[in-house]
Amino acid sequence: MVYYARNQRGALGFLLGILVLYSIAKYFIGVFKFDALFFVEIFLMIYILLLFFMKFTIKIDNEMLSYQVFLFSWRVYIKVLTPDQVSYIQFRRVGWASKGAVVQVKKGLNVRVYNFKAENILKDLIHFANEHQISISKSKDYLILKK
Repeated sequence: MVYYARNQRGALGFLLGILVLYSIAKYFIGVFKFDALFFVEIFLMIYILLLFFMKFTIKIDNEMLSYQVFLFSWRVYIKVLTPDQVSYIQFRRVGWASKGAVVQVKKGLNVRVYNFKAENILKDLIHFANEHQISISKSKDYLILKK
């Protein structure tokens, strides 16, 4: 099954708004200069704007996990994991009341499974791990949310 997620757009929009308001305020106060700080501000605005348009997908099959990151509709990163490449899966609490997981990989970058829309993604990950004898660890905070 394929699951989709996006970045936290509210937080990114808030940060972008603060940066834009800060730049506008500098202009009206009269301290606006084309110095290194100006270029850092522009770089941060562009970076946050690009983060705003990132999407994540994870596909859980019987024999593999496929994790992809998209910017607009272009695939930026793809990672296909077979069960022998996965060390263990760690389930943890993310934020105040949401759950997530981190797929620990033997070589390379770990795969985070946060903010995906469907709730049954964690059940599918547990099923995938049990099916392929991958060890699972659950944090205390995760177990509290499970109640």
